[in-house]
Amino acid sequence: MLRLTGAPAARSLALVLLTAAGLAPLQADQLSYSANVPLQTTAWTQVAPLPRFNPGLGTLQAVSVTLEAHIEGTARFENRAPSAATIVTNFSASMTLKRPDTNAVVLTATPVHNQSEAVSAFDGVIDFGGTSGRTIPGINVTQSSSFGPNFPLGPLDHALFVGGGNILFSVQASGTSNVSGSGNLVVNFTQQASAVVRVTYVYEVPFFPDCNHNGILDASDVASGHSDDCDGNGLPDECQIVGGDCNDNGIPDLCDFASGVLTDNDANGVPDQCLCVQVDRTHGGSLLVYPEFDQRQGSITLLSITNTSCGIGGGGIDVEFVAIESEDCLETNRTERLTPCDTLTILTHAFLPGEKRGYVYAFAKSSTTGQPVSFNWLIGSSLTMEAFTNFGYGLNAVNFRAIPQPDGALTDLDADGLRDLNDAEYDPAPDVLYVPRFLGQASQGLQQSQLVLVALTGGRAFSTTVGLQVFNDNEEALYAQHTFDCWDKPNLTEINGAFRNSVLLDSGHSPSETQGLGGRETGWMRVDGVLASSVALDIVDPAVLCVLIERGRSYAVADLPWEGCSQTNGDLLPSGIFGDPSP
Repeated sequence: MLRLTGAPAARSLALVLLTAAGLAPLQADQLSYSANVPLQTTAWTQVAPLPRFNPGLGTLQAVSVTLEAHIEGTARFENRAPSAATIVTNFSASMTLKRPDTNAVVLTATPVHNQSEAVSAFDGVIDFGGTSGRTIPGINVTQSSSFGPNFPLGPLDHALFVGGGNILFSVQASGTSNVSGSGNLVVNFTQQASAVVRVTYVYEVPFFPDCNHNGILDASDVASGHSDDCDGNGLPDECQIVGGDCNDNGIPDLCDFASGVLTDNDANGVPDQCLCVQVDRTHGGSLLVYPEFDQRQGSITLLSITNTSCGIGGGGIDVEFVAIESEDCLETNRTERLTPCDTLTILTHAFLPGEKRGYVYAFAKSSTTGQPVSFNWLIGSSLTMEAFTNFGYGLNAVNFRAIPQPDGALTDLDADGLRDLNDAEYDPAPDVLYVPRFLGQASQGLQQSQLVLVALTGGRAFSTTVGLQVFNDNEEALYAQHTFDCWDKPNLTEINGAFRNSVLLDSGHSPSETQGLGGRETGWMRVDGVLASSVALDIVDPAVLCVLIERGRSYAVADLPWEGCSQTNGDLLPSGIFGDPSP
């Protein structure tokens, strides 16, 4: 079992920055946590959970990470050559530490013990002793590797290290021992390895009020005009934004109320413009997103779309299908006509050449102008079948209503050629997604469940990082990240080891809350966009879709997740490095 320890370090980094100009004295404190991977035979991969930094303690300034790699064991050899030799024993291992978001190697350590022994020609007995052999017991080596303090923190680092739950670093150890010096050797190594992973947070705590952490007393900021104080409470306005800037315009809500930007017509204490908007997707829409198609060898996908108007509230409509391929995020288009009460099913092979996979969206458009229009009568679903595994599963499409009314009203309000999921052209995108259950995963095989991910913000030139808060059946939270381009379908264990059944068993699980599954653990997860990045722009809190494909011994099932609130920065589908400049 992995053991986790943590303790605040002594305040040995105290900094006092006082000047006649009114600089506020600041104190830098630090906090360290350690995760211990126990001693075990090499050729292992383990998860090292380390707590994220609690922003309530202060402002995180820097992060450092240390990997302490330890090996121990015995080396044995026997020289079987007909001549004497000098044998060099290299007792070693390679250990790596990887980030949970990008899977990039953070640190590498290579503990090694070298020993040279002169031995005779083969003495006739393979006993790792006598005159021609040696046994080297009690080898014990530790090597440490560190990086940091890392300052300043970039957006991805800040998203990874700051918040609730644990960061699930991956630690891997493999033996690399060898022996040289003779062409005829019998060699035996017995090796075990352990590791300690340590993260240290350096953060800033003010002695005197300096809420914006600029080194100047708050009163001096306001008196000099460096900071505004629109409500006259003596605090710089920028300090009241945390928890009090619900429309994210950089101005405290109290000031927005005073200027009329925000209102509270129902007097419930929550600005009307900042209510949590829940979208009902159980009705027809004008735009449908099919989260997956797969037409690689052995797989087929059927897409169905139905016009439910039946002449009651509308008539026929043209529908354009746009298939987005995972390899390059490029699109293939096809337009079909739906008459009233019509339904259409398409095998994706019919209009997509080659072995491809990704996602599809379809939208209503005018048969005369080709422009996207409002027609909230469309419903749809997909069916994916896999010949090699005999698995099959269906999914409803994700529905987005057109906001302009009535039927036939143009939806591309800003004339940018994009489908904006912004509550002006179409329904907003989901904000937070909740997957109510996943099964504990084996390390490999066809029972590996998968998470389909669709990026809805930024577009083709952006990579999207999602944060996953993973809970076991005892309400313990672990945190992971995954970065992808456009569309992805990783195994859960490729995202992070937190989904493994063995990790769930070792994480303080509740034996009474998973019943009748014979040792199979369960958990649930919360999925939210963290960052979408191109070479020119970072977009915080991008919109995403996800679907869990749960696999067992002889089944595969899928369902759309639950949604928490909504957000208005979704688009289908910008192509430039600046995304959609006018969402």
